[in-house]
Amino acid sequence: MRCHSKDRQLRNHKLVRKRIRIRKLAHKLVRSKRRSHAS
Repeated sequence: MRCHSKDRQLRNHKLVRKRIRIRKLAHKLVRSKRRSHAS
């Protein structure tokens, strides 16, 4: 049981990492879009 929960935690951590990365990329895209729109 412990191993199972540990595996699930690891998977969740990976998903969170991916989500954070996507959020950062999205932020960068929004920034570039705003810049291009301003100019």
